[in-house]
Amino acid sequence: MKICTAQIRPVKGDIETNIRNHVALCELAIQNGAGLIFFPELSLTSYESSLAKELATTENDKRFQVFQNLSDENDIIICLGVPTVSADGTKISMICFQPSQLPATYSKQLLHSDELPF
Repeated sequence: MKICTAQIRPVKGDIETNIRNHVALCELAIQNGAGLIFFPELSLTSYESSLAKELATTENDKRFQVFQNLSDENDIIICLGVPTVSADGTKISMICFQPSQLPATYSKQLLHSDELPF
């Protein structure tokens, strides 16, 4: 399996623009035969702790359907970073889209001191 790690420069707080940029890199990874693409922590929002609570969402956010479609149609796993809402508050998370499966969310466990509110 070819693994792709994507380093991007997200637009601060602009999830829609960042989704478009993620999709372009996913398509490039697919063209190059990758079976898995990882994006950095909080890649859809930029690493902005002051905006995390306001921008937090869930794995079922309809804006993310494009990633499930890409995964299903191209047999690729796509993992992207986004703040998520949970019963415990805002989390720094990675959502993984796998072919023909429901999205899975993993939230960061070992936090740096400035991340403790999350």
